[in-house]
Amino acid sequence: MIIKIVTKTSITGVETISDDQDGCDIEYEKEYLLWFTNGEVTMCAFKKLFEMEKQIMFYVDNFEFFLYKMRLFKDCTFEFVECDSEGDDRRIERYIDMENKLGGCDVARGVEVSFKPDVFRSIRTSLTRPDVYMCEESMSTAIYAKLSKRYKYEDLKRMVKDDYANARFMNILDFDDDFDRHLKSLVFAGVVKIYGGMFGRWSQ
Repeated sequence: MIIKIVTKTSITGVETISDDQDGCDIEYEKEYLLWFTNGEVTMCAFKKLFEMEKQIMFYVDNFEFFLYKMRLFKDCTFEFVECDSEGDDRRIERYIDMENKLGGCDVARGVEVSFKPDVFRSIRTSLTRPDVYMCEESMSTAIYAKLSKRYKYEDLKRMVKDDYANARFMNILDFDDDFDRHLKSLVFAGVVKIYGGMFGRWSQ
């Protein structure tokens, strides 16, 4: 199944469902755009549309949390599309499956995933200001905070681990797995890039 990530919160002829609503009723004949913030309503709508094998479109405010919520649907194909003023959409870039390329310290050489600026800004904002998007600080925000400059994998991991005692979200027993999982998600989202074996923010 193809899941589209769009750049507008409303599209002509498409009903928008957001997480601000109390709930949602899905009608088979209608098309829907799911405006994802925390997933309370939109993930319920997504599962209904998924079962119906209907077209699925998301507008994503909080990309970090969206990736976490969608972790069980990694077999789906994601397409990032840009909507013009008349509501049509045009493919920007297909989802790239990076899981097989993120297997250790030497990860994903040359892999690039890019987003249009408005989507990219939402990712960065959700990492620097998680409170804005109704989510708590996480390992991803801790990793991103350290990447004010580029670091090798082991150096980055050590710095984040040194701070674990002061962070409520970290469990030292699960640290290695959590660190790798969150770093993979950041690279997949395109907000962190690999520069010759070193990790840095996309804009660096």
